[in-house]
Amino acid sequence: MRYAIHLITAANLVAIKRKSNEVDTEDISTVYSLFIDIERSKQFLKEYEKEFMFTEIDEDYNRAEKREPNRMDIDN
Repeated sequence: MRYAIHLITAANLVAIKRKSNEVDTEDISTVYSLFIDIERSKQFLKEYEKEFMFTEIDEDYNRAEKREPNRMDIDN
């Protein structure tokens, strides 16, 4: 519900900017492309996960797990 209210409010601002008293479907479409709901956000992350920094961290962690421990890693 909160997402819909934010979407309609922003669409109203777009309509006001184009000097209209009514929100049009084009206003909704414009604003929809700016907001990302949870499902579209998850889909976006899955599609572009290789381009985000956290994949580099995972690769570094995996490399660190495969190496032999040294004296600095051993707790006394």
